[in-house]
Amino acid sequence: MRVGGVLIAICLVATLIAQISSANALTKEEAASQYAERAQARIKQNGTDVQHIDTKLNVISLDISRTCKMLKSVKCPTINDLVPYDTTNQKYIGMFVDGHREKSPLKHPSVYYLTTKDTIVCVACPFDIYIHSKQITVDMPFIYKDNADRKMVNNTRYEYHNRYIDNCAYVRVAWMPELSINGTTVNLLDDTIQYLKSGCTKTDYNEKVTIKTKFTKHDVSTSQAYKTQKWFEEAKKLKIENCLKSTKC
Repeated sequence: MRVGGVLIAICLVATLIAQISSANALTKEEAASQYAERAQARIKQNGTDVQHIDTKLNVISLDISRTCKMLKSVKCPTINDLVPYDTTNQKYIGMFVDGHREKSPLKHPSVYYLTTKDTIVCVACPFDIYIHSKQITVDMPFIYKDNADRKMVNNTRYEYHNRYIDNCAYVRVAWMPELSINGTTVNLLDDTIQYLKSGCTKTDYNEKVTIKTKFTKHDVSTSQAYKTQKWFEEAKKLKIENCLKSTKC
């Protein structure tokens, strides 16, 4: 009887817990909403440069890299340097004051550009627009190597200078207002914006640099392997000679 009573009590407790859990369970919509909020909070906390979700807006967001924000190097731009590129309606997206963009009066400013046909450039975008736009992060000059190009073939290797492009949706580019290409001065940021606008088909800049290393000429006659080989060749010639009497040895 005692065992049966214990089992009944356990069943009642389990049923009660299940009922409480069911009452507090999230709907799919609520769970999705909470996940999105956590993801945004994680992004803001980590402060990563790449915060891309999708590109449903015809907008190119423009911002300064975390490195530049921390170092404030002369090789980096300020927000004031980037403001002339901005083509947003600041009245609705947020005004620029003292080197920063003020908060948008709209709760969801991305709605303002849902149907725009002309590509908008948005500097220091509200987060709601930023996560749904193509993104350009402006950084100090840099060089990187692609994993596929790390091996040297025929004394040739490749480096990439001052622009990194990911799927025509995210670009990291160096702040180089005056760059000479074939005798013509090009603004790399201007070129990059036009590059994204064209669907990554038109650009005057090639970030891939080919580096050829001259072949090194070696005197093989100085190597130990060469000397050993020559010794064996001479030994074969003299194997029939009596070196005690012959002058060939």
